[in-house]
Amino acid sequence: MAVLEPKARRAQHQPNKDDYSSVTADGAMRPLKKPLNPPPEFICPLSGHLMIDPVIISSSGVTFERLFIENWLKDGNWTCPQTGQLLFNTTPIPNLLIKEIISNWCVEQGIQLPTTQQDVDEETTIANPDRRCLSSLLEKLFRFMKKIIPLFSRG
Repeated sequence: MAVLEPKARRAQHQPNKDDYSSVTADGAMRPLKKPLNPPPEFICPLSGHLMIDPVIISSSGVTFERLFIENWLKDGNWTCPQTGQLLFNTTPIPNLLIKEIISNWCVEQGIQLPTTQQDVDEETTIANPDRRCLSSLLEKLFRFMKKIIPLFSRG
């Protein structure tokens, strides 16, 4: 499970013993408190870390960190790492709701969420349409194979 440290806060002024209150004491102690554990829904099942760019795989309904699920699929895996079911559609869809909820939680906790890797290189940008086309072709091939395999097993 991912553990995150709260962002250190800078003191507005140096308190002296006369103006030191419980409010300033709490603010001073915040960096010393226990590390924060994000809710389990915010953790990628593949990486075990807080998701920064969450995407959903529609054929399984599970949300993953984009980089990790794309690597999983690139390695030739065609099953959902969480459910084990065969993935008919492997196109990652941004899960904007979870991304917004994670972002709000990070702000509330004083955690600076790293920016997503939106600036993709040209190679990835060009490959995405090819990936969608390949995914569609594989889906058609799989449906065809499901129909034809029983014909060969009848003997």
